[in-house]
Amino acid sequence: MNEEELRQAIGALESYKVSIQTLAEQKNFVEMSLKEYRIAKTSLEAFKDAGKGDEVMVPIGAGILAKMQVADPNSFIVNAGSNISVEKDFEGAMETLEKRMSDIEDGLKSIEENLDRLEEEYDRLAQYVQHAYEEYQRSQDVQGT
Repeated sequence: MNEEELRQAIGALESYKVSIQTLAEQKNFVEMSLKEYRIAKTSLEAFKDAGKGDEVMVPIGAGILAKMQVADPNSFIVNAGSNISVEKDFEGAMETLEKRMSDIEDGLKSIEENLDRLEEEYDRLAQYVQHAYEEYQRSQDVQGT
């Protein structure tokens, strides 16, 4: 391997490194989103056995809970996208939430698979570059003597 090829291989390593970092950031974002959905599911489940006028604790975020009285234990407003909300009963709201969670979990699995593949390719290329660099150094030493 000549010096130019070695530089190109090192450039490819850097490109893999950036891709790995980007996917790792995406993975963290998706995991945080999934955590938020799990909290929402737990909150929704708190309404399952609630009756009209019962007090429930509803997570607001950042570890803050609000004490609320249930006006209608079987009526939930669900974001349908594009700033449109629809009213659903408990089962409909739970179904929507579980579908979204499933989609997020599928996306997370895909990211993890891609991340694993990229890390394996990075490791293989790093070993190859290390070996090629050592060979290049030996050839330079031989030429220099």
